[in-house]
Amino acid sequence: MEYTVESALITTGTRIYAISYMNGIPMSICSMLSYKKQRVLYIKRFESTAQVKGLSRMILMENLRSILCTLDGPEVFLYSRPVPCKYIETHKQISHSVDLSGYWHGILAGIGYECMAVGHKEARNGEYKRTIEMYPGITSCFGKVPDEPISRALYHAPNSSIEDIMVILCSSRDLTNGTLLFSRRKVEKTELLKNKKKLIQKVTKQEIKEILASVKAGMNWTHNKKMKITVQKIHSESIERKEPIKPFKLTIKKIKN
Repeated sequence: MEYTVESALITTGTRIYAISYMNGIPMSICSMLSYKKQRVLYIKRFESTAQVKGLSRMILMENLRSILCTLDGPEVFLYSRPVPCKYIETHKQISHSVDLSGYWHGILAGIGYECMAVGHKEARNGEYKRTIEMYPGITSCFGKVPDEPISRALYHAPNSSIEDIMVILCSSRDLTNGTLLFSRRKVEKTELLKNKKKLIQKVTKQEIKEILASVKAGMNWTHNKKMKITVQKIHSESIERKEPIKPFKLTIKKIKN
């Protein structure tokens, strides 16, 4: 069986969105923040309603390749934890990978990036120190990144050292419910990031609002505008289906930025 997926990569200000559609219906969306001065890409959120296991993962990897190539291979930072859908309307319980951190490890490794994790264990035993030393770009973003435990702790205690912050996080659920992932290119010019077309298109803030509203409504906004669209035809035999999933019932606290 063959699946046809259309993807649009759009940006306004520091925000980047990768939105994919199948049969004209929103299938997945990944929202990111680009810190150009620090050369860091923060992956805020990834949502998918794909019914074919492994399809949205495959599409996300292709979209990230194009984005990272356009940004010239920045460090990648994300807070991996189960979240409810914000952009895509769903009428059933969300499913996440059993090993969500491993899911992201696999995606980043698949596009030529190495990855280090900071969870509750690393925060307690001090292993986080080596990770932070190896990622100066990400470290310089601490205190600026939304929806991320270290920045949130620094917001409430701006004069605290990173050691103090880790003590605070060990007493919270932030690093038991999720994991911080620090990632960078394995080599200076990895083959997996070469020859990707630069397809990120600039749009206005108003257009972003219209696009996200159309995604929420289950509509394909790109057909009404002159958007750069990538079309992928994927055979079912080529899709890796190695991530088992299980449902999560979530209670998410509202976070003050």
